[in-house]
Parts: sequence; C-alpha cells; structure tokens
Amino acid sequence: MRILIIAGTRVGGTSFGNWLSLELGIPFSMEPDNINNQSKWLEGDCVTKIIYSIDTPTLINSNWDKIIGITRTNLFECAISGLWGGDNKSGHNKYTLPNGWIESNMDRIQNEMLTIENMHKCVSNLPIFQITYENIFETRLDIDRIKTYLGLNDLKYLHYLDITNRLRNNKSTKLI
Repeated sequence: MRILIIAGTRVGGTSFGNWLSLELGIPFSMEPDNINNQSKWLEGDCVTKIIYSIDTPTLINSNWDKIIGITRTNLFECAISGLWGGDNKSGHNKYTLPNGWIESNMDRIQNEMLTIENMHKCVSNLPIFQITYENIFETRLDIDRIKTYLGLNDLKYLHYLDITNRLRNNKSTKLI
C-alpha cells in the first residue's frame, strides 16, 4: 500500500508517519521533496510524509492508495513548536522553553500563527481523508477512523502516539 501524508508544520506528521509505517510494516519516507533531506521518493509500498506547499495538490493522484491530511487545531502551540525548532535547529528533539521565552516572542508567535493558519486551511481544503493532532495524540478520536480508512485491525504500536511522547517538556525517552 502506498500512503501519502500531507501535513502542516509541527502537527505530529512525522510521529504519525513513523507509527503508521510500523503498523503496516512498510518503509517511511519523511519530506523526500525537501532539498536538505537525503531521503528520496520511495517506490512500492511506503508511507511518505510531506509538508504542504503550493505544488502539493498535484500529488493527489493515482500514485497513492490512500492520502491523509493532518493539521493541528491549537495554532498557538503549533507556532511555538515551529519557532523553537527553527531557532534551535532541533526539529524533532525534546525541549523545555526557558522562562519568559513565550512572552518575549509573542509577536513572532502571532505572525507564525497566521502563516500556519493559512497552511492548515490549504491542507484542510484538499479532497482527502482529514485528521488532527488533537484527535490523534490527545482525544484519540481519529484512531478508529484511521483504522477503518486503512483497514487496520489489531494495533501493536499505538503507544507510540501517546501524548507523553510530545517534544516540549518531555523528560522521558521519546519512542519515535
């Protein structure tokens, strides 16, 4: 099965893609179109995650068996994560914000929220199966929908989607 995940930034798309590849027993490719990423577009069965761009709608075609869009409702948290990750070149590493960081970066956070909101509107408007960070990692409401959409039965790696594995303020070992 070939699955494409179209994600906004900082929405758990990498963790979700890793989890899905484990459940399906097929390779995972993260952002193969990113020039700085050494990963390539995979042939055959795979889970591939991309960040939405202007060219993304052209990828909605018969090359994929299933296409999933993932966004995050909490734009404030999404913006904080994106700015921190970008500033510290720590895209997928655990972190704790220093005291006062949010307050001293509020203008940047609000500008980033506008950018993220526009990206998420684009992802949400695509004619594809839609899920959210909150309904995967927090409320778990989208788990049964995903199982039905992909024809999954027994989930062996669901603990990988536990909210305690989030990057910010995570003191434990990140599973994925």
